[in-house]
Amino acid sequence: MNPSPDAIAQSDASIQLEEKQQRYILTQVEQFTFVLPLTLVAEIPIVERSQILVMPFYSPVMMGVLHHAGHVIPLVSLRQLLGVAKGFAAEKLTVVQLSAAAAEQAGLGLVVDRTLGMRSHSQLPPDLFDAAQSNTEPNMRLFKPELLADALWKPLRWRLT
Repeated sequence: MNPSPDAIAQSDASIQLEEKQQRYILTQVEQFTFVLPLTLVAEIPIVERSQILVMPFYSPVMMGVLHHAGHVIPLVSLRQLLGVAKGFAAEKLTVVQLSAAAAEQAGLGLVVDRTLGMRSHSQLPPDLFDAAQSNTEPNMRLFKPELLADALWKPLRWRLT
């Protein structure tokens, strides 16, 4: 049984309304602002750099792992992912831990410079949500879990010389 066109239109309208009511967390990495739907965020702990277990045989984007609240959290440096200049060596790090809504990336920690607060859909540039994302603020990006390449999770091979 196929849904009627009216039922489809009503469903689309309710999805659009839900998107417009959604809240977003804004984070900063150097000059970039990352916008994450609140549904993707489990928590935002501040952790000591000394708590991180470095994983040397992975991509530099993979910062290491952290034991926090009884869980091991893989950490991804958005700074490295963006290719932003190094030199940010703070002793305390802000980690945005992704929730179950992030599917395969659930539990992952994104290391950012800082959080900027929360905004509603209407407080953000409308074209931020366009697929082409040619927004008026080029340094503001909507975070999508697909941004993280599968290669991050694979160890780099030893080079025999």
